[in-house]
Amino acid sequence: EFKVKKQVVGIDIPYHLYDNVKRLINEYDGNIQEETFAAEVTIIIEFVASVLDDFSYNLQEQTSGQVTVILLN
Repeated sequence: EFKVKKQVVGIDIPYHLYDNVKRLINEYDGNIQEETFAAEVTIIIEFVASVLDDFSYNLQEQTSGQVTVILLN
């Protein structure tokens, strides 16, 4: 059985970036595990570890550096 290494991450995003960030998560086949709507939106996502660097880079680009990825596992 072949196991793919997964990585769980968290991001906090302003509401106005929510739709764009959700689209980006889907582009990288992220599995959203939890969303919390408070002052900002907190999203917990599981990715295949090999795509995480590219996702993080594109997230920084699309949000003008406002959002960073926090590794959770």
